[in-house]
Amino acid sequence: LTLGFVKRKFMHRLRLRFSLLLLLVTSLMASSCDEEMDKPKNLISESEMIQILTEVQIAEAKIGKLSLLSVDSSNLAYQKLESNIFKKYKTDSAAYKRSFNFYAIQPEIWAKIYEGVVKNLEVRDKKKDVRGI
Repeated sequence: LTLGFVKRKFMHRLRLRFSLLLLLVTSLMASSCDEEMDKPKNLISESEMIQILTEVQIAEAKIGKLSLLSVDSSNLAYQKLESNIFKKYKTDSAAYKRSFNFYAIQPEIWAKIYEGVVKNLEVRDKKKDVRGI
């Protein structure tokens, strides 16, 4: 097996995971009531949410690759990566959770956000393939 093959297989699984998650969330939201939620204070913009969620997915993949034996170790490592993401985007976990919940109950916006995440990951993957990493 070549490294390129393994990367493509990994990215294919990641895209499939996103697609399934998107389908599940969209289905749940479509079947739920159509209540509108007021915009939360300090709402993270859609474009910034795309960037944050892209980095969150990459962080989750990094933790998965580490194959840590303890769930506690995995959680601690992920929390550190997540903290760094929030610092980079000058936000915090509370604003992230409020924004996540706000967008998640709006299927059209949520789908648009996750399409952006998948697109970012595909672009990132292509850049790595070009560099041969």
